Amino acid sequence: MSFKMGTRTGLTKADLRRLVMQTLTNAVALTKEDLNNNMDKVPFDSGDLRASVVMQVEDSNVSSNGAEIFFGSNLDYATEVNNYTDGQVQHDIDPAAIGGVFDWMLEYTPERLQYNWSRAKLNKMGIP
Repeated sequence: MSFKMGTRTGLTKADLRRLVMQTLTNAVALTKEDLNNNMDKVPFDSGDLRASVVMQVEDSNVSSNGAEIFFGSNLDYATEVNNYTDGQVQHDIDPAAIGGVFDWMLEYTPERLQYNWSRAKLNKMGIP
C-alpha cells in the first residue's frame, strides 16, 4: 500500500504514516472480530480444529510491512476437513458448520478487511 500526501495538509510523512498504521490496526482488529464471530462455521466435532483456527486468527497483526491476517490450522487433518461438504460437517451439535471453510475464509477475509478499512477511515474522520 502506498500513499501520497498533498502539500497543503499540514501533515508530515511521519504523521501520515502514524495515521495509516492506526487505521490499518483498527481495520485488522475489526476483521479479527468478524472472523471470530463466524467461528461457528468451522467444524467443531472435538473442538480442536476450531480452537486451532481461533489461535491462528488471534496471531494476526499489523507490522511496518503491513497487515498479516492468519487463518487456517496447524492440525494435519484440516486440509481434509476443508474438502468436506456441508452435509459431512453439519450435525446436531454443529448445525452452522460449512464445508470448505478455509476456502470461505480465503474469500471472506479480504472482503471484510476492505470493508473494515473503509469503516476505520470514516471513524478517523469522526464519522461513526
